[in-house]
Amino acid sequence: MPSFKPALVGLVVCCCFFVPALACIWDSDTLEMERQRFPTVLEIISGKFLRHSNEFYQWRIKDRSAKLSANSEKLEYYDDLAVAFSKIGQHAKAIETILKKNKIKPDVYETYSNLGTFQFFNGQIEESIPTIEKALKINPDAHFGREIYQKLLFEYMLSVRKDGMIPSTLNPSPRYSEGYPQGFADFIMKHRGPSDTGKALESDAETRKALKGVLGMMTFANHEAPILLEALGDLLLINIQDSRTSYQENGDAKMLAARAYLKASYVSTEEAAKKAYRTMAQSALAMQVSHVAGQHEMTLDLLESQFRQEQAEADRWYAKVRASELDWISKGEDPEANFSKTYYKNPEIGVETRLENSETINPATPAAIQNPKPTVAPPSSRTSGLVLVALCLLASTFVSVYLARKASQRSATRSPRRANSREKVSGGTASS
Repeated sequence: MPSFKPALVGLVVCCCFFVPALACIWDSDTLEMERQRFPTVLEIISGKFLRHSNEFYQWRIKDRSAKLSANSEKLEYYDDLAVAFSKIGQHAKAIETILKKNKIKPDVYETYSNLGTFQFFNGQIEESIPTIEKALKINPDAHFGREIYQKLLFEYMLSVRKDGMIPSTLNPSPRYSEGYPQGFADFIMKHRGPSDTGKALESDAETRKALKGVLGMMTFANHEAPILLEALGDLLLINIQDSRTSYQENGDAKMLAARAYLKASYVSTEEAAKKAYRTMAQSALAMQVSHVAGQHEMTLDLLESQFRQEQAEADRWYAKVRASELDWISKGEDPEANFSKTYYKNPEIGVETRLENSETINPATPAAIQNPKPTVAPPSSRTSGLVLVALCLLASTFVSVYLARKASQRSATRSPRRANSREKVSGGTASS
């Protein structure tokens, strides 16, 4: 009989090399797959969404101030004026303006909602929490429930204070994602998640609500606030079951999360914070696969080069918006009305890049570089899991057969020895 040792060794070696490859394939989601699960996230991170320029808000301050002089009872003008002050960084002036509205008509939801946000950006976090609670008491479901998560974020910030100071990064630890909540996401699950950890769908629903809340804060307040970008990245690292895709076991968005952390590193002013956010981005990419020019582990340098292109596209788009608004203002036209007519559709990252690539791709460029998407879709988690199980069963079968044969050989070797021993004992007894 041939020895099983070579086959067994070969199988073990095969498993040693193939199983790590499977681990990468399990996380081989491309950016486009993540964007399908989390639409608009990349646009908000990069800044390519419907928003106004500082010059527009300066125009609105003049416009609303003049209208309030003519009619001081028009409550929505106070909201417009206060938000315009906040958008150009004058948060104290925004608070002063919104409090004037509250004197005219107290206890309006929009008043408390705006006031809580202004207080937050003015550094009055402890004061902002009871203000947001007033807004929630009046209308708990407004703004997609955004205020619920706004309040939780403020509470999370206070919970990580050191010597009375809120750190520039709320949780500077690396984000080696295994799908479990970390940072702000962990705080959310402890305060809002189901008590039964087995209720995965309820946890997933809570995560999606939190994502919508944080994205709302970024859209309506400040999309470049490092703390909001950190919170967004933490939420994107949670595995979310999604019946709309075949990636139910791997529903996180590591590439989008890494971009959120990277953007936070760009806009942070402290060097320690910049370094911490880059570390978060790097660790979030662990075991993530890139399909550019072949399948290999995604590196921070590669992702950052892609993100800088996306950021540049967003900057060019925003420059056109700003130029349009400056032109309308200089001509004495209404920038609000013109903006609504011109920019009625949410823009997308990649449209400009795809158009450029279709015109500039060199035919001699390898297909893998021209089209970063794999020509064959990566196997789903379930398929990869079945392959791994089959390998394990095959390995166990080889081991079992090998051990059984060795035991049989040992048994066969011992039997003659025992027979000889018995004969010697019998012979010895007869002669005596």
